Amino acid sequence: MRISITFAGRLGKDPDLRYSANGIAWATMRVAVDIYGPKKGDGERDRKTIWVTVKAFRWLAENAAESLRKGAPVIVTGNVDSLDVWVDNQGVSHASLVVIADTVGIDLYRGTSAWIKAERDEASARSEEPRVGKECRARWSPDH
Repeated sequence: MRISITFAGRLGKDPDLRYSANGIAWATMRVAVDIYGPKKGDGERDRKTIWVTVKAFRWLAENAAESLRKGAPVIVTGNVDSLDVWVDNQGVSHASLVVIADTVGIDLYRGTSAWIKAERDEASARSEEPRVGKECRARWSPDH
């Protein structure tokens, strides 16, 4: 069974890009997602932040690593890979959600961005290995 999910949040740090032994790109990202409770009598709402580990592969991994930086507002669509729940020694419950991303993009509600098509030659398209240049670096920054 696949569980699809879409959520918005902010990157906690730059994506961590790595390559497998056979050259397949994969990236790990930590995304902070704020969940708000119902309004209280004073109009305020409780906020809880959960951290989601997002894994991306191949072109998506390389493009995310080239384009996204810590603090970037993102929207992620993917499938839940795992959900681990545990209670620590102090009795506090924790949960760890891991999502395999289908798409990752800048949340344009929170800022602007410019899209640049990644350059790939025919050989890289067949092998699914992208050729991404410095010109594809993100134009989004926390200063926007």
